[in-house]
This record gives sequence, C-alpha cells and structure tokens, in this order.
Amino acid sequence: MYVQDQIAFSDNLRLLIGGRYDWVSYLQEIADFGAGSSTGNPVQADGAFSPRIGFVYQPSDTVSLYASYSHSFRQTTGFNPDGREFEPTRGTQYEIGVKTDFLERRLSANLAAYYLTRTNVTTPQS
Repeated sequence: MYVQDQIAFSDNLRLLIGGRYDWVSYLQEIADFGAGSSTGNPVQADGAFSPRIGFVYQPSDTVSLYASYSHSFRQTTGFNPDGREFEPTRGTQYEIGVKTDFLERRLSANLAAYYLTRTNVTTPQS
C-alpha cells in the first residue's frame, strides 16, 4: 500500500510526503530428494512502514533545489545455517541536489549527492 501527496506552500516551495507499507509472507518447502520427501517450514512473515519526505525550492523557472529522505524495506528469504530466518534488508537514503533546464527546457542537467545505508544484507558464504 502506498500513499503520497505533494503540497505547494507557494509558487516556488513544495513538500512531497508519502509512505508505503509492505507485507510479505511465504512458506518455504525443503525437499530431500534422496529420501523422496519434503517438509514445509512455517510461514515467514514480515512487514514495515517506509516513509518518504522531500522539499523542492525553485528560485527561478529553470532551477530547482531539492532535499529528500526515504526509508526502505525488502524481505530476505531463506534461513541461516542454524535455522533462523534472515532479517529483512532495510535502507535509509538522504539526498540533496540541483536540477536546471537549458535551451528552452530541451536540455536538463542534474547534480545530486546522496548517502545510503543498508542493514541485514545477505551475502553468499565462501
């Protein structure tokens, strides 16, 4: 489920605010081909709210300055070697930037800086 709104405070200042709720559940089945059987593990279920907020300031018709924050959630399937479920991957992003238009809006340029962090990222064992 996703909700988003853009609010104009003036001709050159806008706020974008939104959020998303993700929920995931599944049943993982493990097959033992040698024994000719399979077993189902309990349903793995997770959910999380991911907010998003951003500001846009336009000092002129051709220049926009912006800043944003967002949070993310991604279910990670599977189990650790000890049988525990993997934790969902979560992320946070901060971004600032400037966008400008040239040649009567036929050419645009964008410069952005962002900072991303992710936790609970699964990696293959070597």
